[in-house]
Amino acid sequence: MEQSIETSPTDIAAQIDGVIKNTEIIFDGIAGIFPKLSSELEKGRNASELQVENLKTKTATFRNTTSASSLLAKTKAVLREASDSFNTLHLRDDQLLESLRKEIEVVKELDYRISDIRESSESMELISLNAMTVAIKAGKAGGAFSFITEELKRISARSIVYTEELTAEGKEIDEAFSNFLSAMEKVEEVQTKLLQDFGNFVDTGFQKAGNATDGAIDFLKDIIEESKTIGAPLTTIMQQVQHQDIIRQSLDHVVLALKELKTEGEPSGQESIEELLDELVFLRTIPRLCSDLINDVSEQIRQSYNLFKGETERIGGVMSSIEQNVRDYRHGASLSSYFNEAEASIAKIRKSVASSLDMKVEITSRSENLMQKVGALQQSFIDFSELVGQFQNVNVASKIEIAKQQALESMEATVEEMSNLTHFIDSTVENALQSIHKFFKRTQESLLFYREMYKSEASFADNFQHDMALIAENANSTVHGIEAVIENFSAFGSGFIQTYRETEELLEKLSECRQELAQSTDLLGKIEELFDRQFKKELAQNGLKDWNIQSERFQNIIKRFTILEHKKVAGKIGGFEVEEGSAGGEITFF
Repeated sequence: MEQSIETSPTDIAAQIDGVIKNTEIIFDGIAGIFPKLSSELEKGRNASELQVENLKTKTATFRNTTSASSLLAKTKAVLREASDSFNTLHLRDDQLLESLRKEIEVVKELDYRISDIRESSESMELISLNAMTVAIKAGKAGGAFSFITEELKRISARSIVYTEELTAEGKEIDEAFSNFLSAMEKVEEVQTKLLQDFGNFVDTGFQKAGNATDGAIDFLKDIIEESKTIGAPLTTIMQQVQHQDIIRQSLDHVVLALKELKTEGEPSGQESIEELLDELVFLRTIPRLCSDLINDVSEQIRQSYNLFKGETERIGGVMSSIEQNVRDYRHGASLSSYFNEAEASIAKIRKSVASSLDMKVEITSRSENLMQKVGALQQSFIDFSELVGQFQNVNVASKIEIAKQQALESMEATVEEMSNLTHFIDSTVENALQSIHKFFKRTQESLLFYREMYKSEASFADNFQHDMALIAENANSTVHGIEAVIENFSAFGSGFIQTYRETEELLEKLSECRQELAQSTDLLGKIEELFDRQFKKELAQNGLKDWNIQSERFQNIIKRFTILEHKKVAGKIGGFEVEEGSAGGEITFF
């Protein structure tokens, strides 16, 4: 032999044995990891579905329209009750307002009557002056009449002062009524707006927040559905794991052939030319066969690696997509903002209710002042009616004195005019007194009714404020609960993520196995090259162009192969055919 074998087939076989063990460890690891991933995926999905159900429950807490206990149902019930109550109070306020508007006309009518009384009093004062002139001319006969006219003048002057006072009181009442009605109209505006707010909130209320939580539920459901797509690559990987058996058998064939190469050893140089050529063909064929088998295994490992890598990256892509979508959703969808909007509406309604109540407190206070003024006006008319009685007394005395004194006969017409004025003033004051009495009674009844309404409204408002405060508190608690569910939501459990990371290490080791196989084929190539040079040298020395192996040792090795395709490859290399008549394949010589 020109050159000895520098690389031991035993070392190559040991290296191949190492690859067999490593691939078994890797594939067994993958076989163990991916079912675990499936299990962890199922756990994560079950947990996330439970989270969604929890979210549904929390959402139903405030928005389930079929549940009377839901927060939204309670809110709507409170608002509808408040709306109905406020509407009733609003209608009563309208009726009271309309009634008071009519009553203010009485005050204006009294002003006309007071004006008439003033004019009559002024006429009576002129009559007293004329009568006094006549009495003075009558001398002693007109002495008593002169006293009467002096009294008439005094009463007339007093009557004029009364009318001025009544006019001033009437204006005060008119102004007080105007301010009172203006205040009620402002309350009317506030309550009208409040009723609109009630209606709008009952219709919308937590609608945006409800839609947002529905959107959150739909989003999380979509995430769960997307996580299910990981099942397909997991299944593909598990199917590919089955190829480990083929890889192991293939490498077993390589080890089997290498052991024969080790057993036979190198040619001794003592053989016949036929035996030598047979031996050289055998020695150069075994490395070629092993290299072909190793290349086939390397290709299978490459395909497995690419499949594992691709499907693992596909899983990672789904995970990244889901995680990014969840982050984006958390960043972009703030349920608090929707609930804050609803709470702001509640706060606005509560403020309006409080404002309406405060205004009615002021109106109630004004009503007391108004009633005091109306009562004072009524008393003024009563006092004035007493003065009118004095007119009547003077009128009677005048008639008696004229009848007694002939010198005063010319005063009969004047006294008659005095009687007419006295009657007019008396009837006007009487009518005014009746009107003011009715006005006082009706106004008092209306304002007392208003006070009772205020008490009822104040009680309702207290209950309403308490109920709405609880609703706001429950809404705040609910939204924090919902946001906590979304914040803690994960389609994958920590076990899935940890297990997934382990696959990267296994894939790296699988890539290293290909490198080791590549080193083995390089070594086998050197062995094949050594024996091929010796074979060609012997052919040349013996004048031969080629040589077909006659020994059955190579065929005997191939018969022990368990993979038909490997037998065919060996047959092609060794120059014989492998029939496909049986599963194992029969060997036929050319």
